[in-house]
Amino acid sequence: MKFTALFYLLISVTPVHAAMDEIPLQVTDDGHFSLKAAVNGKEGKFILDTGSTGSVVGLSKLEHFGIKIASSGINGVTAGDEKEGTTQTFPVSIRSMVIENYELTLRNIYANSIGQLGPDIDGIIGHDAIVELHALVDINKGRLLVPEDESDTKDFFQALIRSIPPFLCCKLK
Repeated sequence: MKFTALFYLLISVTPVHAAMDEIPLQVTDDGHFSLKAAVNGKEGKFILDTGSTGSVVGLSKLEHFGIKIASSGINGVTAGDEKEGTTQTFPVSIRSMVIENYELTLRNIYANSIGQLGPDIDGIIGHDAIVELHALVDINKGRLLVPEDESDTKDFFQALIRSIPPFLCCKLK
């Protein structure tokens, strides 16, 4: 716990020279991070959920995004808490997903009921999109950090490690 807190503190105060694009995240009334994304050329507001395996569009938002639903669904986990039970989830195909200036290669996402997230939320950006972007989530500053190339993530963490005082490095090993 102390290491995690220290890690997040260092990320927020450490000057890093890696080339990272910053995508600002907004905080919703209930404390989630949200961001704008476009699916099939139509913009929407999405919750960022690092624990969600795949990205999701709300069933009530399919027409807005021009998505046709698959003929049969699968049992999916209710957004927010797997203890709440399962919800009918439908694999859907999309033509495009864009976050900021980044067009993702995702062509298959899911659709299910996300009403519990609020009427202004159109979907969830999941782990699949975060991995494709090679993004880091800066919780303290509310931003998604997207490296300009693969070496920038390595540079980011090397700079972070170099900034840790030597007396702490010994205790963290």
